[in-house]
Amino acid sequence: AELAHRAEELGFSTLWFRDVPLRDSSFGDTGQVFDPWVYLGFIAARTSTIALGTASIAIPLRHPLHTAKAAASVDQLSDGRLLLGVATGDRPVEFPAFGVDPDQRGDVFRENLDIIRRAQRTSFEPLQWSRGLLAGADLIPKPTTNELPFFVTGNSRQSMEWIARESSGWMTYPRPPQAQQLFVESWRAAVREQAGETYKPFLQSLYIDLDAH
Repeated sequence: AELAHRAEELGFSTLWFRDVPLRDSSFGDTGQVFDPWVYLGFIAARTSTIALGTASIAIPLRHPLHTAKAAASVDQLSDGRLLLGVATGDRPVEFPAFGVDPDQRGDVFRENLDIIRRAQRTSFEPLQWSRGLLAGADLIPKPTTNELPFFVTGNSRQSMEWIARESSGWMTYPRPPQAQQLFVESWRAAVREQAGETYKPFLQSLYIDLDAH
């Protein structure tokens, strides 16, 4: 909480929160210890202006209505500061634990994301998908905007054209500068083709170790 407050004072734009539900000792890093939605609520209450981003919610591992409600709740309670990064998940131990076929996670990702978006922007509209039916009820709260800005992480088993058309932006991984430039150019071309002049950012994760000395 102190670091979050300090980052806000120094003018950083966003704090990012990971979604790593299980510790896999063979994976190489622990990830984030706290549940992202609980952690976001905790930090939201101790900051006031800095944006709060998820990098990223593994939506095939979560029920889409729970995800939709949690995201809209954080967005409302933080006065519209949530940026929703979404992904398929990448730790092999997680998929059997949550009953998800890893070979189908791209399809589950796309379907769950569709339900999240529709549940947040409609009221009492019946929604049916392969694992559920919402009828005669409404999901509340709704987000502060018509739709939360969401950013696809990696390819999430989707085509670049789909990401350029459907998402608010693309979040990818560090690469050597010349290779990354090619990805940036490909992304901008896909956005022009799929979304015209709409601005959709290219985001790159980067770890920085802070040393007191």
